[in-house]
Amino acid sequence: MELIAKHPYIKVIREITKLEKIETKENRELKLYKTKLTTRHREFPIEDLIKIATRKIGKNGGLIFIHTESGVFTYTVEIIDKNFIHTVNNLIRERDNES
Repeated sequence: MELIAKHPYIKVIREITKLEKIETKENRELKLYKTKLTTRHREFPIEDLIKIATRKIGKNGGLIFIHTESGVFTYTVEIIDKNFIHTVNNLIRERDNES
C-alpha cells in the first residue's frame, strides 16, 4: 500500500514517582494511505473518517483532531502542516462523492 502523506505528532509520557515527575516526548507519525489513516497504535479506515481539524496553540504547534464515526481522537503536534490536513479532508470528500 502506497503512502500518500505523513505528519509528525508527539506523545508525551509522564511518569510520577514519590520523588520526581519525569516527562518524555516520543516522536510519532500519522500516515495517510488511500484506504486508511494510521498512528502508532490506531488504524482509522477512510470510511470511518468524518473530518480532520486543527487548533493552534502557541506560535507553531497545536492539536490535530481526527473526527471519526466512533469519536474524536486528539494528537499533539509541534507544527501544523496544512497540506496534510487538506490532503486528508480531500480524500474524505472524494470518498463521499463516490458514494
